[in-house]
Amino acid sequence: MRSKLADAQLRERVERAVARVMNPSPECAAVVESVVTALEGVPGLAAAVGAAVHMNRDLPAPAELEVLRTRRGLTRQQVAEIVGVTAAAVAQWERGVCTPKRGTTERVRYLNLVDLMIRETADA
Repeated sequence: MRSKLADAQLRERVERAVARVMNPSPECAAVVESVVTALEGVPGLAAAVGAAVHMNRDLPAPAELEVLRTRRGLTRQQVAEIVGVTAAAVAQWERGVCTPKRGTTERVRYLNLVDLMIRETADA
């Protein structure tokens, strides 16, 4: 039986590897999915890999980000407060000047907000 330390170390190595090689292509997503399935026996590993994949995936196109925000009735300032950045940063993301840095809390918050806006738009 594996130790908790060994599981934690394996989980960390997989997270780092996924973060380094994550690619938005369907082929890469299929490979990551098969790895997650194969490693489901290690407690917590599937969730850790899933979180790493989610955190490193690409955002929708910049123009779509603005449309999602405005359909939801949010200002850039409101999005900035939710995510923990400035309204100027949100404006840059929506114009395609830059994106939230991979692996940051702000990126995860923004991805979660974008996912919520997409789901709410689909449900409407």
